Amino acid sequence: MGDIQRYDVIIIGAGPAGSSTARVIARRGYRTLLVERKSRVGIPVLCGEFLPTVEELRDILPHSSRIDRICNISNSVVLNRCNHIVLVSPSGDEFDIPMRAIVIDRAAFDQHLAEQALKAGAILLTGTKLKDRVSKNQVRLISGSGTRIVECAVLVGADGPLSTVARCVPGLSQQETNDLSISIQYTIEATGFDSDRVFMFFGNIAPGGYAWIIPRGHTEANVGLGLRPSYATPRRSLRNYLHSFIHHYLIEKLGIRNIRIKRRISGFIPVNGPVQSTVTATALLVGDAASHVMPTNGGGIPTALIGGNIAGKAIVDYLKSGSKLSNYEEMWRREFGNELITGASLLSVASIPMLSDAVTEWAMRCFGRRMLNDVIRCRVPYPFQELSTPLNLMTGQLHRFLR
Repeated sequence: MGDIQRYDVIIIGAGPAGSSTARVIARRGYRTLLVERKSRVGIPVLCGEFLPTVEELRDILPHSSRIDRICNISNSVVLNRCNHIVLVSPSGDEFDIPMRAIVIDRAAFDQHLAEQALKAGAILLTGTKLKDRVSKNQVRLISGSGTRIVECAVLVGADGPLSTVARCVPGLSQQETNDLSISIQYTIEATGFDSDRVFMFFGNIAPGGYAWIIPRGHTEANVGLGLRPSYATPRRSLRNYLHSFIHHYLIEKLGIRNIRIKRRISGFIPVNGPVQSTVTATALLVGDAASHVMPTNGGGIPTALIGGNIAGKAIVDYLKSGSKLSNYEEMWRREFGNELITGASLLSVASIPMLSDAVTEWAMRCFGRRMLNDVIRCRVPYPFQELSTPLNLMTGQLHRFLR
């Protein structure tokens, strides 16, 4: 097993959150180890690859001052630019919401972020995962070449919604599978995609969630869906739901032919808002591991980048001057916590009509384009914003309708 290697910080997971955290810490000269279970960073891609522009993010996350610096994406990884999100009701009614966004090559993007961390001085181990925690400051890593024990002052969990770090470190909150949406996505090559519009489809096509078409250009798109298992038909597979959606919408309604599937992925999406505790005296969670995902639109890249930057700065302050690591949680809650909590509450309200196509149809027509625009942006919709308990009122109205 060899001698125990010592680092200032060990980060588990080299996605946007982990690499962003590593870059900030390594630039300040601290010995930083970035651990990635995949043999190659970013592959396979587990993402819809959709990202609002900086201008839109300023509107969605108005309390963060880091957006211009952190979320300005290089043109080298941009595949497509879109100007609209179209929400589609069960009957096919379309609600066109202006939103400027980019679709990125997520594999290239993740590799770019990891390279930035390496240039800053971080050390990267690929094909390696966290097995367990040996003691307060030591963890065991496992790879094809065997196991090793490494030591650190701070351990960071950037290892996704089913975080091993969260499971290993007392005091960090774990996410259970029933708190997650399960998703499946195909990257499809065909002709006829509308490259300017992202589509989100609601109803029994994806119970408790939605299906999506995210164009990577005119001839390629990410087509997938996420659903809540408790809403779905028992024993019906995710693959069956997706194939039904592809046949009904892409082939029959949109007339897309000669479909070729280039890539298949599946995974979990956090939808319940941020976990209760993301930090202890010597460890923290960031990105999907902390459930830093916007529940009403599934976006996790911006909050991973911002959260990683916050985590890196909080860790540097801790190592440099002994300030509390808990400053990390205070900072991310101040910069984007309210939007994530509001989004989770809105999704909870939306789960009431999702039980039925008819009620979903009614709710979307009742809300209309203006209110749906607010919901997608994790905002309490007008005119409920001025009320003292807007979400309770919205919930009450839906319950009264369903009686």
